[in-house]
Amino acid sequence: MKKTYHISQDSSFSKLDEHLKKYPQLEKVIVYKNNHKEYIIDGLKRVGVLGYENTEKIFFDRLENAYEFMLSYKKLPDSSIYKIIVLLNKEMELERLSNLITKYFNISSRDIWKLLELEYSEELYDYFLKLNISIKELASYYVLSGGDLLSLMKFFMKFYPNKNNRRYFFEILFELSKIQNKSFEQLLNIDDINGILESKLQNNEKLKKLKDFLFNLRNPNLFAEIQNINNLKTKLKLPGIKIDLPIDIESSRVGISFNFTKLSDLEKKLSFLSKLNIDKNFLEILDFLKKR
Repeated sequence: MKKTYHISQDSSFSKLDEHLKKYPQLEKVIVYKNNHKEYIIDGLKRVGVLGYENTEKIFFDRLENAYEFMLSYKKLPDSSIYKIIVLLNKEMELERLSNLITKYFNISSRDIWKLLELEYSEELYDYFLKLNISIKELASYYVLSGGDLLSLMKFFMKFYPNKNNRRYFFEILFELSKIQNKSFEQLLNIDDINGILESKLQNNEKLKKLKDFLFNLRNPNLFAEIQNINNLKTKLKLPGIKIDLPIDIESSRVGISFNFTKLSDLEKKLSFLSKLNIDKNFLEILDFLKKR
């Protein structure tokens, strides 16, 4: 039987190639047979190394049985579980699908429904896999159109933010898209953003600049106020003393903290604090707070 397969040439493939040259095949290739056609469910890399005719296989005539067998013994990344949910949804009712998935994974029926709202594509699946995106995170994207989700994943692939930062960008872009009535692609295709992404900065520096830029777009007044506060804090030089100024318009609480190891050190800092009322920079801060 002549078949054409796409085999990923990555490090895991190379290791598998070396392993199969030394040891026999440990896991059978899972094959779904339908209308005299055979579809490989699991084992493409093994087929790529050994050839289809030379691999040990186990056949199923029902797709759900093939996947249930694989799910029962094989640890899978969340993105692959998502792909299985999408494929099985074409073969079985949602209730049966939920029962099958919840049997092996802690995924609620509600999350399964959200996952099925996503516009699946092999390109998106590849991004989910490379970014190691969890089921819970994937389910949160159900409100996005396929185009917005694709733009967001392409954006993440340029600097690989962690899941907390991915959530930040998703939420702020979603708000901006509603306010400005623009797609994610339009919001992210800005010279300033492209300039940051294409710069030679470290990823953590890119992350900060991207956050600042998008925060400024979303909250220009609050961003300007935070900048003013940071400038004031720079002016006020306190020896070993930390001052925390409010960064939102509603709050007016100011915190001052310091450490000391001996009594004389404490006396010096208390003496310094008692003289702050005549410091012009401190008066500038007080005046700033009064105007809020």
